[in-house]
Amino acid sequence: MRILLRALSGRTLDLLVTAKVKISAEISIPINHLLLRKVGGFNHITKVVAHSQALLQCQKWLDLRLPSVPRLAVESNGVAAQMAQQDEKIVAIAGKLAQEKIWFSVSG
Repeated sequence: MRILLRALSGRTLDLLVTAKVKISAEISIPINHLLLRKVGGFNHITKVVAHSQALLQCQKWLDLRLPSVPRLAVESNGVAAQMAQQDEKIVAIAGKLAQEKIWFSVSG
């Protein structure tokens, strides 16, 4: 039995189009992200950084609340959190663990 991980983009989605697979079940796993910033609020944000998958997962929220702020995909949400910790004009999409390990204000 093959296990297929559901993805919004990337190789998994490409393979669904070209490979002969039979999907036997679907499992939904809730994903929670935080918008982390060194200082609170939405004033003077110059960039949203996150892993590309997190940017896709949060696209509707970002389009609604931060439509004109540029987005940058980085290698991981952990890297994004470190960038936001070093620059108060950057916000990072990351999880609770990043918030706990590096002190942040949660925006939104």
